Amino acid sequence: GKLLQAATAGGRATVEIAGGGRLSCVATQSEPAGAEVVVSARPENIRLVSGTASPAASENALHGKVRQATFLGSTTRIELVTDAGAALQVAASGESIVAPGAEMTALFYIDHTAAVPREG
Repeated sequence: GKLLQAATAGGRATVEIAGGGRLSCVATQSEPAGAEVVVSARPENIRLVSGTASPAASENALHGKVRQATFLGSTTRIELVTDAGAALQVAASGESIVAPGAEMTALFYIDHTAAVPREG
C-alpha cells in the first residue's frame, strides 16, 4: 500500500491499499507520505465474522471470501481472499468450521497492525 501522510516510527499511519481501501496501522519506522509499505498483522490477531461487519473505532476490517480452511488440531488455518484480491492468513480456534466460499469480514486491531517499508 501507500502511506497517505508522513509517518513517524511507532506512530499511527493510514495506508491506501489495492482496491482503494484504507487501513490504519502503526509505522515501524519514519516514512514520507507516498512511501510504499506492506501492511502486516499476525494471523492469530485476526478474527473472522460471518458476512459484512463494521469495525469498532479501534479496528480495521476487510471483507472477502474463504478460499481454504485447514484443520490443524488446536487451530484452523483460514485463507481469506479480500474483495480487492489480497490473501489473508487467519489462525482461528480449531473448533472453527468455515466452508470455502463463505463470505466473511476480517477484523483486527489497529495497534496490532504494522506498516513495514516495502523492500526493493
